[in-house]
Amino acid sequence: MSMRRTLSGGIAVLTMVGAGLTAWAPTASALELRGASADCVSGAGASSAKVADGGSLAADPNRLTSRQVEAREVSLNKQLAKRGLNRSTTSRLANGSVRVPVYVHVIRKNDGSGNTTNREVDRQITVLNRAFSGRTSSASVNTPFRFRLKDVDRTNNTDYYNWSISDDDRPAKRELHQGGFRALNLYVASLEDGLLGYATFPTTNNKLIKRDGVVLTKESLPGGAFGPYSRGDTATHEVGHWLNLYHTFQGGCSDPGDYVADTPRQRAGNNVFVCDPTLNTCGNNVGENALRDPVHNFLNYTDDNCIDRFSRGQEDRMEISYLAYRKGR
Repeated sequence: MSMRRTLSGGIAVLTMVGAGLTAWAPTASALELRGASADCVSGAGASSAKVADGGSLAADPNRLTSRQVEAREVSLNKQLAKRGLNRSTTSRLANGSVRVPVYVHVIRKNDGSGNTTNREVDRQITVLNRAFSGRTSSASVNTPFRFRLKDVDRTNNTDYYNWSISDDDRPAKRELHQGGFRALNLYVASLEDGLLGYATFPTTNNKLIKRDGVVLTKESLPGGAFGPYSRGDTATHEVGHWLNLYHTFQGGCSDPGDYVADTPRQRAGNNVFVCDPTLNTCGNNVGENALRDPVHNFLNYTDDNCIDRFSRGQEDRMEISYLAYRKGR
């Protein structure tokens, strides 16, 4: 089984049962997602993760605590204030008005095997654009974000290809990263430890520019070998984190949850894998569709066959976060 995870100035990690990792962040905890609870994780900033049904968090070096989330929210408020904005500001960016330049870094083995083709890259960009333009579901929303492929480069390096969370990713990213914080860097390799992908959250720290971006296992791209996780929505999930979204089950049934008012509260347990729209794991949810878990949301842990939407509140959060952290940088 496999998982999604997100790195920020801090880092989030998810692995399968029995896959041990070396923690290189300040805190560590072990979570099993069968019969236990799932949480987002963080390091210097914040982060999140995704595992496939039946997988588990065997090691979780940067678990996101409520204090770490609160610190990120304070940072967001400060950044908005600097730009003369606040969370209630509306009508900031028109749908489709933000063209995000995308640099794709395909990493292969030393002999050139393990390639990801340009066609596969193009299909992944198409998936992103469908998701962020609200074309995946009548319940989804349009957003300002459209992704434009700027460049595809290829690197033959078996060490980089066998990308592992237990290794430092800085050498590969320093060598390959292009553009500023407004550019999306996608690194495509063969992630070890059962990982589907991970991403960085936005940060004010300019020194972290070379760490910014999304890492994907090649088998999560459309047509890959990760079964129900191979329609390209690992990238959608991770780009959501890159634009400052938490998991829908962040904070479980407690306020303020994921800091999005229209995503109902969701218990952080085995239920996050279940594509059952009748689920009501918190019972006292508030918001739209109050008694139902957001099982179809891109920031849930259900597979690519189930997730198909962002909420209006998530669109708003991505927009203000882009203005606060990425625009003009």
